[in-house]
Amino acid sequence: MFFRKILVLKLRGIGDSVIATPTVSNLRTRCPDAFIGIVVYPQSYYVFKNNPYINKIYIYNKGWRNYLKLVKNLRKEKFDLAINLNASFRSALISYLSGAPHRIVNNHSGKNYFANFGSPPPRIRKSVIERDLDCLRVLGIEPKDKKTRFFLSDRSRDPYGFPTNKTVSISPGGSCQAKRWLPERFGELADRLVDDGTEVIVLCGPDEEGIVKEVTKKMKHRPTIKRPETVKELGRYIKFSNLVVGNSSAVVHLAAAVGVKNLTLFGSENPKEWHPYTEKDKSYMIAKAVDCRGEGCGKLFCEDHRCMKLIEVDEVYKKVKRILK
Repeated sequence: MFFRKILVLKLRGIGDSVIATPTVSNLRTRCPDAFIGIVVYPQSYYVFKNNPYINKIYIYNKGWRNYLKLVKNLRKEKFDLAINLNASFRSALISYLSGAPHRIVNNHSGKNYFANFGSPPPRIRKSVIERDLDCLRVLGIEPKDKKTRFFLSDRSRDPYGFPTNKTVSISPGGSCQAKRWLPERFGELADRLVDDGTEVIVLCGPDEEGIVKEVTKKMKHRPTIKRPETVKELGRYIKFSNLVVGNSSAVVHLAAAVGVKNLTLFGSENPKEWHPYTEKDKSYMIAKAVDCRGEGCGKLFCEDHRCMKLIEVDEVYKKVKRILK
């Protein structure tokens, strides 16, 4: 079936938006002449800003007035197909109200509201990239390219300018406490790397000042702290790093997408789902086998936090040194 205009929806966080990029590239390969638009939150705009597979980005700002304005603009486009990669009822309703006569909706944890064009395979634990790509399989498209991509401007310059080929960016943040390694251990790791002559950058995202303060307050060295205000700026810092070390978050997904070596420390999430990469992709991880995690405990806060407490500084330090060789 030929689709002239295709709408993709991914109303999730920045990392989830990066995860959606293989779906977009495979869609473009199979539909080279189609108009492809995507609906995202404002913070994910730069994930797709320079993406050559996207024709237009539609921003969803929260609030009913903005919701209705977005729907009005989408209806003007007369889309043939809407693909909702990670639906809630609210985003599924956008798919319906867009006026697209064919709708594929993939709600990972509930009913596929307003879907009328096939159904993704049963919900089993699998890579988050594969879950998105399941929407294309409904169309009979078997994806060939599963590489995430983040396109930066060719004019992007090295924001550091350090006279070394060993720059490690540390990202201690994360969306919840259960996903974050202990801040003081990030600080100890940073000190040991600086002692070895490695340039260490601490990346501080919005609302992460408190976490970064905990990282740095007991450090013997004064680290370089960078506070990128947009995904575009964050991408520049990542691109010119030799290695990014962090929790399961948008930062490591961006690192993988620009081809920078990255090491993810896993807490409450299931690595089978949220580490859809291999060491061939320059992506590494440390995840302790704890019975309480199971398929991903889903906790936002954990007093026990054994999944992270079992990750020792020495283990991370040695792995970083091996990766940098």
